[in-house]
Amino acid sequence: MRNAGFTLLEVMISLAVLAVALVALSGLNGGAVAMQAYARRATQATLLLRSKMSDVEEQLQKDGFSDFNDDKHGNFEDDEGGAGYEWRAEILKPDVQMDAAQLLGLFGIGSQGGASGSSGGTSGTGAPPSSLTAGLAGAAQMLGGAQGGASALSAPGSPVAGMLQAQATGFLETLKKSVREVRVTVSWKDGTQERSISASQHLVILPEMVGKAGQTPVAAPTPPTPNVGLPTIRPAPAAGNPLGAGR
Repeated sequence: MRNAGFTLLEVMISLAVLAVALVALSGLNGGAVAMQAYARRATQATLLLRSKMSDVEEQLQKDGFSDFNDDKHGNFEDDEGGAGYEWRAEILKPDVQMDAAQLLGLFGIGSQGGASGSSGGTSGTGAPPSSLTAGLAGAAQMLGGAQGGASALSAPGSPVAGMLQAQATGFLETLKKSVREVRVTVSWKDGTQERSISASQHLVILPEMVGKAGQTPVAAPTPPTPNVGLPTIRPAPAAGNPLGAGR
């Protein structure tokens, strides 16, 4: 009796199935290794980004803001674990597309024509409003229910209207000088692809606070509180020695 075996066709089909399974398994393993490497480099980039954001903020608090948009770039070759990473920092001025009259119009202060004209001025240009402008408009809507008395007091030509106009002008100038959007981007090469992560924040530094970061203000001495209308309490005299008095 002869032993039965596999035919050549069956052996070839089995080898083909094994080859496909090995290719699929190696592909999954390679993808997992690539994802692990990307996660490690992305984590390192996040730590470097946080460090660079703190450095930029500290430098701006020391030197102050420029009158124009600023763009800085460099690398992390001097930092531990920073080889192959590059950074870019953008310091952007706020895009406040309004004047004092338009700002007062958002709060319902001024004439109706001025308010409608300010609305048309902000929306008729076709440019999208900035985040700061949208925030001011949202605050105006929240406070819109209590503007009846303010509108009556701040009619055009009244002293209150002139005072509000000056206050709004000063507020906008301070806003343009004291607020910047800081956007930091860290990029690196991942094979033939370039990857990057970004983060941004709004930084507020008043002109009078430039160069004073980290300084502890000296507290003024507290004056003594005057004793007004309260009876003066004096300590009772020490009692004599009864044993000594009897001698």
